[in-house]
Amino acid sequence: MAAVQQHNSRYASSHNLAIRWADDDTNAARDVANFQTLLERLSLPRAQELVIGKHDKTPVWTIQGAFRNKLSAAKSSPGRSLVTVHYSGHGLLVDGALSFADTVAGERTFSANVTLFYLVASSNYGGYLAETDKVDVLFILDCCYSHMALRGVEVSPRVVEMIAAVDINDPLAFAPPQNTFTSKIISEVVRRQREGHLYIEMADLIQTLRARPNAIKKPTHGITIGNHSICLPLTGLANVDPTTIAPTLRAVFSVHLARNMNKEEVERLANWVKTLPSGMDITLDGVYTAESMIYILSSAYSVYLKIAGIPGYKLVAEVTSHNLVRTLSQPPATGGAGSSPQKGRDKKENIKPMPPKTS
Repeated sequence: MAAVQQHNSRYASSHNLAIRWADDDTNAARDVANFQTLLERLSLPRAQELVIGKHDKTPVWTIQGAFRNKLSAAKSSPGRSLVTVHYSGHGLLVDGALSFADTVAGERTFSANVTLFYLVASSNYGGYLAETDKVDVLFILDCCYSHMALRGVEVSPRVVEMIAAVDINDPLAFAPPQNTFTSKIISEVVRRQREGHLYIEMADLIQTLRARPNAIKKPTHGITIGNHSICLPLTGLANVDPTTIAPTLRAVFSVHLARNMNKEEVERLANWVKTLPSGMDITLDGVYTAESMIYILSSAYSVYLKIAGIPGYKLVAEVTSHNLVRTLSQPPATGGAGSSPQKGRDKKENIKPMPPKTS
């Protein structure tokens, strides 16, 4: 449950990369411009814009070379570094995995896993970063089928996090001039800056965008390495602690444990849940014994996002209210159902009204 703690790392440096195709037909150049505006709003350096040329026969090598340079610069920088990669354009589903494509016809494609994601996997699996490297990586994927960048279960002190434009229920993304994922992020950053927020956390950002009542496309979130969500500072005259922001969307989820717990252990878990700080609270809604111990929990959606994908955790529903059963346990009001027969005889609701007087 350590995953519910917020990741308020102070980054000493930021290294940013924006990727699009030269022959793109989704107006991706506008989204890259939006991404540059987002970085400016966050007081981060402008991104290197990598445009894959029409005659580039090895786009994978081109992208990997630029990405490795960013990772290398981050590794050699003092303190903790953040690398942000933005992709805008076409996304396709190829052999069950996300691939990026030049056009809707997919004449030229490359695997997102091979080109980008594997480079930041554990060095034990051929990744470029070691567990001890103080480098966090954020992918912003503004394309169709971006939800296929799913979470892994690798525990590490560093973080690799992905936020994507769409979910499995509607995998096709908007293109400019429609309200794209990148432009929605900017509008939310501007809103929070105007209200004086101190930070913006990626998990909380996705929670907010998904909870909008007019949201046509539902963005998704994944943590492939680590168990924290990246939290970036915002500028502003006043400061709002991110832990005090009321959640706009809640998650009800189940947790399955391999062994059953005794009464004392369940009580300790319930007491621990009650001590979680504001904004990171988890509510214990039920404990059941089957072949394994099953817990029904609820929390802010942003809290659930930090543990989603770990074996044994399963989302039940996205909700906007707390457990309504708790409101049913209140004692009945005086004179309501359950009142004594004597009090019942004093009621006058069954007395027929007097007929109107006639002149």
